[in-house]
Amino acid sequence: LAGVPITSFDLVVEVSDIWSFEAPAVLDSVVGIGAAPADHVFIDRVLYRVAISYALLWASVQVTPDQMAQAAASAAGVSPSLAGASSSRRLDSLEAEEAESRRLQNVFQLFVASTNAADLASLQTKISSTSNLETALSSLGISAG
Repeated sequence: LAGVPITSFDLVVEVSDIWSFEAPAVLDSVVGIGAAPADHVFIDRVLYRVAISYALLWASVQVTPDQMAQAAASAAGVSPSLAGASSSRRLDSLEAEEAESRRLQNVFQLFVASTNAADLASLQTKISSTSNLETALSSLGISAG
């Protein structure tokens, strides 16, 4: 490959059925657009991600997306490089009708990833567990009280 420019890029493919994903079809589509000859295109790795929304109801505690990503990784038992989080704020829906007691809550989008699609159900169960996430946050020194 001497003299051949190397281009690397991340490609995100969203599928409704994880078992329908076919890496060779992705390769064929990249080659099909004329980006490079077939013998120069390869997939380095495939990561399967599962994502959940998590509303943090601890009004008095500030938690960053990085801390939630660490907690998700810990709760799922994966490397921190395979977890992430983003956050937004919304009115607490439980109290939305009572204008005088409205409060904002942090809502996190958490994800964990694996190279094995068969791990996704277990990972989703682990990061969907409030107890697992609270234990992981506690290990980071973050608690409700």
